[in-house]
Amino acid sequence: MTNFERLKEIATVEDMAHFFCDNMDYLGDDKNNSCGICPVKDKCLAAEMCGNGWFHWLREEAQE
Repeated sequence: MTNFERLKEIATVEDMAHFFCDNMDYLGDDKNNSCGICPVKDKCLAAEMCGNGWFHWLREEAQE
């Protein structure tokens, strides 16, 4: 299954947020830097409340 196919099957905001967050590891230069380069890290509450910045971003109104 490709990532595109996986994305098409994701039905909830929570699952999509976890998919995006988990896959940040592939974008960083090492696994310790994935949060540092995340484009929604300012929305993440992971250190305090186990939040996920992607969850908050996905629930925002889209900007045109």
